[in-house]
Parts: sequence; structure tokens; C-alpha cells
Amino acid sequence: MKTAFVTGGAGFLGLNLLEILMESNWRITVFDLAPLPGAFAGYQYLTQVPGDITNSASCEDAMPNETDAVFHLAGDTNHWQLANQRQTEINVIGTCNLVNASLAKRAGRFIYTSSISAFGFQPGGRQITEDTESTAEGYWINYFHTKRLAELEVRKGIENGLDAVILNPANIIGPYDFSGFSRFFPMIKNNKLAGVPPGSATFCDVREVAKAHLSAFERGRKSHSYLLGGADATWLEFVNEIGRLLGKKTPAKATPAFVLKFLGRISFWVSMLTRRDPDVTPEKALLVSSDLICSSAKAIGELNYQPVALSKMLQDCYQWLMKENRL
Repeated sequence: MKTAFVTGGAGFLGLNLLEILMESNWRITVFDLAPLPGAFAGYQYLTQVPGDITNSASCEDAMPNETDAVFHLAGDTNHWQLANQRQTEINVIGTCNLVNASLAKRAGRFIYTSSISAFGFQPGGRQITEDTESTAEGYWINYFHTKRLAELEVRKGIENGLDAVILNPANIIGPYDFSGFSRFFPMIKNNKLAGVPPGSATFCDVREVAKAHLSAFERGRKSHSYLLGGADATWLEFVNEIGRLLGKKTPAKATPAFVLKFLGRISFWVSMLTRRDPDVTPEKALLVSSDLICSSAKAIGELNYQPVALSKMLQDCYQWLMKENRL
């Protein structure tokens, strides 16, 4: 029986990965502060160890010796400047701690879940491939910056003998999304969508991304990165597809970028007083007003990654939301 150590197992992608590992009869240790849903408690080979990845001793204590695979999914995806310090601790220091623990405990393979954001914005919205030079390391959006720095921590580990593979998903859609892009559904259903971003993005199906983690363990090349995308669309197309599923009318035109950026700036200054993460920040406004597109050709060829149409992944997310009575 293969053994897995999974950080962030109680999160969106983590729960989908756990389902796949359970189906394949893995023995799993989940390292996460958040509790797992009750449905996962019945799997006899799953143990949850509460812990904080920013604590190096906690990471090493929780990780079994010579585990076959470490799936490091945990990360902070916020785009609010007041939370930048905690994000840096989680994304960079936490990854460093997991790399060191994996070396100390002689883990078989380390799979790091990075992001397309680690490549940063590209001139003219050029399509990103694994050979694209990153612009994120010194960028002012802390999420971009920290995901790139975390990758460099993994590469330091590789230099010290770590067998690691890096995965870079784009915008993930699907079941168990409690706080991500699924929020568009109730906003559109309840006529609370203020506008539509003018940019474009690559979207990927959460189940296929989870499967790619297992493929990365089985056949990914050491030290290689793999972009996981598949469906390129404008945010207007994204919103219109959700409107079609809900039978709701959606805007015919995108909101100008300068309007979103102005709103992001105002919302940020308000958040300085309220100390609450606003719906729109300067970081979010820039991100959805830009073009961040990637190729999945390498993952398709080497990991047997299967891209999914945007309509299909949104349909799956919609069905999950209905099943969970979240609409």
C-alpha cells in the first residue's frame, strides 16, 4: 500500500485529491488545521494530524518516515495587502519547512502545487509555457511573488537531493469549491453581479488537476514543471455560461478596467478601516483585467492530463452547489 502525506487536504483541491487517493487505496496522512468533512472519516486508512506548516518542528513530527509521496497543496491565495505577511509565511516559509521535512524523513517524491501565477504576467498577454521566464519574483502582487519564491524553495530542495515535481494549475473549477469561483453562481442567481471583468484566463477542472497530481507522482520528470489548464475564455464568456446554466440574464459587455481598478483602490482604503478583506482589491482588479493564458501541451503529453471544456466544468460545479443546497 502506497503512503501519502497531504497538506491542505481539507481544501478545495485537497478534497478532490483525497477522493482519488482513497479510490486507489492509499494510506493517507492529512496535515491541515481545518477539519475534514464527515464523509471522509469513514476511510480506514486516513489519519488527520492538525498542524501549521509555518512551524518546522510540527511539519517534521507529523510526516511519517519514508512516505511514498508528499503532496504539498496548502497555500494562501488571498489578494489583500493587509494579509501579505501571513501569506508569505504560509507560502514561502511553509514550503521551505515541508521541503526540509521531506528530506529529513526521506520521502519518496515531493509534488508541489504551485500556480500559473508563479510565471507572472507576460508582455501582451502572451501564452505561458513551462519555458516562459517568470516575471513574478519581484512583482507587487504578493501571491504571484510568494508562489514564485516557494518554487525556488522546492528547487533548493532538489539541489539537496529531493525528488520533486512542480504543478502549475490555472483557475480551478469544480466540486468542493466553498470560497472560490463558485461565488459567481449565487451572485448571478441573486442579481448581485456588479459587473464583468474585461480580461481573459485559462480554466481547469479540479478533478483532472487532482488526477494530474497522481500522474506527477507516477510519471512526472524530476525537477520539471507542468502547467495545467485547458479552457481559455474571457471573463465575459465565463459569466455568460453561468447565466445560461441558471437561466439568468448576464451583462452583454465587460466593465472597463479603469472602473474595476478604481473600485479596487477605494475598497482597499475602506478595508484599512474595517480590517475586512474586500470583494475587490487592487490586486484582484488587475488580475481579472489582464490576460493570463497558458498551454497544457506538456502535461497532456507527459502526464496524460485531460483538459475539460469550460461548460462541462461549470456544469459539474453547478450540480455540486445544488446537491449541497448552496444555491
